[in-house]
Amino acid sequence: MIFAVAALLTALSVQAQDIEEIAAGWQRKTITNVPSGSLSVMLQRFYQTWPSSSVGEVLSVIKTGAAKKVLDEETERIVINDAKNGYVEVSDAGTDDEFMSACVWRRSNGHRLFAVNIGKPTDPDMEFLCLYDYDPQRKTLTPEPEILADFQYEHNDSRLRYTLPRVGKELKITEWSETDPEFRREHTFAWDGMKPVLNTESKPVQNTESKTEDLPFYRFDAKLDGRIPVNIAFQQTDNDIIAGYIYYPQAKTPAPIMIAGTVVKYGQQEFYMLEEYQADGIITGSITLLRPKNDSWNNLSGDWTNPKTQKQMKLTDISSSREKPEWFDGTLLKPEDPGNIGREYSFKVWDWRAEDWMGGNITFRAAGKNRVHFDCSNVRHNIAEGRSAADRPAVLRGNTFEYRHVNECGYAFRATFFPKFVVLQTTTETAEALDCFGMGASFNGVYIKVKK
Repeated sequence: MIFAVAALLTALSVQAQDIEEIAAGWQRKTITNVPSGSLSVMLQRFYQTWPSSSVGEVLSVIKTGAAKKVLDEETERIVINDAKNGYVEVSDAGTDDEFMSACVWRRSNGHRLFAVNIGKPTDPDMEFLCLYDYDPQRKTLTPEPEILADFQYEHNDSRLRYTLPRVGKELKITEWSETDPEFRREHTFAWDGMKPVLNTESKPVQNTESKTEDLPFYRFDAKLDGRIPVNIAFQQTDNDIIAGYIYYPQAKTPAPIMIAGTVVKYGQQEFYMLEEYQADGIITGSITLLRPKNDSWNNLSGDWTNPKTQKQMKLTDISSSREKPEWFDGTLLKPEDPGNIGREYSFKVWDWRAEDWMGGNITFRAAGKNRVHFDCSNVRHNIAEGRSAADRPAVLRGNTFEYRHVNECGYAFRATFFPKFVVLQTTTETAEALDCFGMGASFNGVYIKVKK
């Protein structure tokens, strides 16, 4: 115990290295003088040999004996110290900070396998896994990079993300590509008593999140006030973003018009809040579909409203179908490639009280790889304005980013990008944060891409 405390104090005084140096050199250096095979002791010696900021942060929490510690209230960056399961981690929490995780397996020969995963989302954008054999007789940690040496990439531009087990013994490797958003594979490695072994019986699966054909599809044929035929077809993501088209077959020149919005769940009801968008972001109609929660679509009701005249028409004679019309291309909810994010997105809707166009506008500019600065204004209900801090751009994870403390107040939101639009959704839960802009104001909305 005395050694463990002394080692921790020594470890925490070490100067951190760039993780590129660790990635390049860990395979070639055996770590000696490792007094025990406990996770904390092995991590201490790893840090003394290959110091990094993320491992240092974890060790500082292990020193206190705490199971969890919030490092940054603003970003909610947290250290997990699960001593019972032999697992620790700290995430980047959507920031530019390092992340890491570590765990230990008991080997059938009396040794242990020690794993440390380290990475950084930017500057540099990299992630790697270090694997060591702990020999209790020699008190050494010997690198074993050969464990994953035979792993075969399935894409010529693959990146890897490692998930160490907190519970159980399976190692998972997610393979993905920045240049091919459709490509994603998850590989599972089962524990054979000595090492993780690729489970060839369960083949890697493709990323269904980016395949729009796998998203739920809904189609409704109805009439407005029992007179005007209308067809509505849309898909829905796991986080309740919806997009599709509305089609007026009796229009002078029939053509599908894009609709998009979100699902609002209130009590035992689900409200599908959709708006009709022209290519320039002008909203020409609002659609509300009401469905009893967990009920079939047979009890659907709804209405369509003209935002300029406020004339409302009931949806009648509603029938549902799973048949996709020929004008439904199914591409609206395809996750946007981060490299194709537009410079400007906006929407406008007529406000009959102000007798003027109101709406929202958000612009983006690159701030490094997978990072953007934003400047947003939404005056649909009240004035909500804000921008990213000069030293704190938004960090993209695929086609999404989350940003907290806009204007250094408590407001937080999520941006989800698709080829033709971006959806902004408030993630703040506290009333104090919602007061940042005044009553009813937020960034919420579907903003149409108007400048590439």
